Amino acid sequence: KTKSKQISQQVRHVDIFPTLFKILNLKINHKVDGTSLLPLINDENFDEFPAYIESPPTIEKSQPKMIGIRTSKYKYIRSLSEPPTNIELYDLKNDPREEFNIANSSSEIVSKYDKILLDLRKDSILDTDFDKISQKQHDEIENELRKMGYL
Repeated sequence: KTKSKQISQQVRHVDIFPTLFKILNLKINHKVDGTSLLPLINDENFDEFPAYIESPPTIEKSQPKMIGIRTSKYKYIRSLSEPPTNIELYDLKNDPREEFNIANSSSEIVSKYDKILLDLRKDSILDTDFDKISQKQHDEIENELRKMGYL
């Protein structure tokens, strides 16, 4: 019989796949992002991992793409193309509604979280690669997004 359980620690979507494989005792034969949440489910020690976040893609280029990370303590976001601009840092424990940007008064935390963000992104596909698609590919993608109701 399965018992329900509420977990208060932050987890990430990317951890679902490795968790299911671990529960089903299946071997993953290639590198995947994420880690199994089974230790957390079994009330064992589990280190929290920062969750990578980014703004959704926009058709209009007028709004800058934002990237960041979130932990149970802080949420850090900044411009992708211009890292020192549009920086936001929120203390989620004391400001869960994210009303007070503390980036200007917390440069040490901003530096720490920016380094974590850069480390997370170092093995990812570079965003500039998406700028190399043809106009035809761009139109096809936009058409598919429109069919799915995203545009």
